[in-house]
Amino acid sequence: MGQIQKTVTVLPQGDNYQWEDVDGAVGNWLSLTQNGSTDTWTFATTGVNNTGSDRTATFRVLHSTFSTWPGDPGLKDEFTITQLAAAAQIFECSDAGISIANGTVGQAVNPTVSSGAFVSVTPATYQNGSNSYTVVVTVPSGYANTGNNLNCVINNVSGTQAQGPQGGQNEGVEFTCSTAGLTVDDGTIGDAVTYSVSSGTVASIDPSTYASGTQSYTADITVPAVDPNGDAYSNAGQTIQCSDNATGTAAPTYTTTWNLTDNFTGAVLDNVSTGTTPIGALVSSADPSGTTQSKDLYIVKETGYQPFSSVNDVTVSVASGTVTNPVLGQGGSYVKVTLNDVNQGQNATIPVTVSGSLAQIPAPAISVSPTSPPAVDIEGPNGLNNNPGPAHDFTVTATGFTGNVTYGCNISGFYASDFTVTGSGPTFSITVDPQNQTVLATATFTASGIQANTGQGGSVSTQVSLRGVYANGNNY
Repeated sequence: MGQIQKTVTVLPQGDNYQWEDVDGAVGNWLSLTQNGSTDTWTFATTGVNNTGSDRTATFRVLHSTFSTWPGDPGLKDEFTITQLAAAAQIFECSDAGISIANGTVGQAVNPTVSSGAFVSVTPATYQNGSNSYTVVVTVPSGYANTGNNLNCVINNVSGTQAQGPQGGQNEGVEFTCSTAGLTVDDGTIGDAVTYSVSSGTVASIDPSTYASGTQSYTADITVPAVDPNGDAYSNAGQTIQCSDNATGTAAPTYTTTWNLTDNFTGAVLDNVSTGTTPIGALVSSADPSGTTQSKDLYIVKETGYQPFSSVNDVTVSVASGTVTNPVLGQGGSYVKVTLNDVNQGQNATIPVTVSGSLAQIPAPAISVSPTSPPAVDIEGPNGLNNNPGPAHDFTVTATGFTGNVTYGCNISGFYASDFTVTGSGPTFSITVDPQNQTVLATATFTASGIQANTGQGGSVSTQVSLRGVYANGNNY
């Protein structure tokens, strides 16, 4: 440890001055001691600086009147102590204090480590004769290489064969695959390979999962120390490879059938969004047990019914499984849901009920006002009637149409060969109310310049025609 002494000179003598430990070092890595009742003080480090960097501590001596006149520089003094960082030590295998006792062939090796953390030893079991073993140790804290793993080799460790009840007369018998008795079971493609052995321990098997058809599977088997009679095996603790054939077959598959009950008015149940023919069931693909099987169900609007406004217009109830992912089709033409169920290793049948209704679109209708348009009368002898004819206004109201409407006006007359008609029109105006699906069309014809060719009278009338598509999809 290092130390330094400081002597305080103060006026008046006997002033009750104080030391201020600015960095809080006292009690941490420094001590402060007064030498008797004198004004000499000893500052000493209490240990090695293993922080990896230098550290400092500042001490300030304050006159008893400093709090009254804190601006007076003569009432205080200070100094700083610096402790240098200690050079980091490298932890080596010799610092670990590793030892391995001699043991019996085939038994586990258990090293003793006095410093650091034991990780592993190779080989893990005693080998016959004098051998070297590698011990892996993790370096403890406080060293330059803290946290690293060291591979430390321990030489001249003896492994001896165990003595059986027969006095060792069968010592040195080799453990073979015949002794191991490996049997690999047949299994399902993709599942983990299962096996059994008569003796020894299987460390691993390759391949580890079943392949299609009959294949060879090779196991790494660790040889035990002794046979059932207690006689040691000559290759105890070693690993041998043994093989056996096994057959991998495909897992059985199953389907799920959803039987559909249609309690919905104004729509049909189908497996496509454009379907118009109702279906009674949906069937999943064939899959192994444990597979989540799914099918999409479409509730498709029928012609003559209002569209769906939201997915909440439909209620789908299932006896088991779930109903997910509701989707509203474009223009409210359908609602789609997904039916799901986890297969339990059998062909499943699940009842499904679909409920709800859509409002029916009113039947198409056309009305004309006036129903009997007035005619233009022609009176008098041959000659030109220069008086303009009356205007013919017709109001035609059509309900139950989609709005795809055409319209026109024809002129006809009695004794048409006896006169010609000229005039303005017909002209048309149209108003469409998509919300109520009604069409209002107005045709106006004004007759004028009617030339009579004979002495007979006659009349000209107008006819208004309207063409469109019913909301139920039919032309009229």
